[in-house]
Amino acid sequence: EPVRLGEDVFADGTISEKTREKALAAFSKFKGLLKSHDVQHTKAVATSALREAKDRDAFILQVKKESGIEIDLIDGIQEGKYIFSAVSHRVDLNDKSALLIDIGGGSVELTLADHGKPKHTQSFKLGTVRMLRLLNEKKMKERQCKELIESQMGPVRDFLKLAMRDVHPDVAIGTGGNFECLGKLRVALLHRSSIFSMTRPELAKLSDHLLKMSPRDRIHVLRLRPDRADVVVPAAELTCAIMETAGIDLLQIPYVGLRDGILAELGARL
Repeated sequence: EPVRLGEDVFADGTISEKTREKALAAFSKFKGLLKSHDVQHTKAVATSALREAKDRDAFILQVKKESGIEIDLIDGIQEGKYIFSAVSHRVDLNDKSALLIDIGGGSVELTLADHGKPKHTQSFKLGTVRMLRLLNEKKMKERQCKELIESQMGPVRDFLKLAMRDVHPDVAIGTGGNFECLGKLRVALLHRSSIFSMTRPELAKLSDHLLKMSPRDRIHVLRLRPDRADVVVPAAELTCAIMETAGIDLLQIPYVGLRDGILAELGARL
């Protein structure tokens, strides 16, 4: 259920009543699904938006009270571990060095992996919803997204400069819904055959194409979901900037994300 906690939290630090109601309705729906399928084991996690919410404890308690679902608040490092687990179940990392990129609404998790082992992981406050919020606050147009991201890339450059002293990634691996969307757009707009990889120039070309369209046109012409049509541009621009900084030209898209890592851990414990 696409509920953007970050739209409120990144603006004033709290979850609005309207967003809270949407979230509680989603958890009520989850409760019904769990009951109808007789689910015995559940795990719910919260990431950057709730990490930063001043009223997070009250929200977590209310969700538990109304749905019976307990939310586990995880930090960026744990988020990176889940993502690495998800990728390693889908991609053979033993013969390569890779930069794992997970882009969410509030944060970006980067993990440098070398021959099957995660070596360096860091979380950055550069998520797509946060970037859109910043564009709005600075009264910048969507086409200035690249300019905004460049101004925010300092911590990422510092991390990669240090981490790449002993790990030199051959490929970037993108996880999450934004990358899945971009993979499909590669086929639809660039007329390529595969949704599972793309080059950095192709990604830049896709971003340029999307910027020529309004979010409304992306919904009606490209059939993108409303909650994807606006965030896909900062996702593409962020990825381009990260790949350029790391000197990587190839992006792989294994179609896994945070939830797959959570499922892998849950499955291993049962």
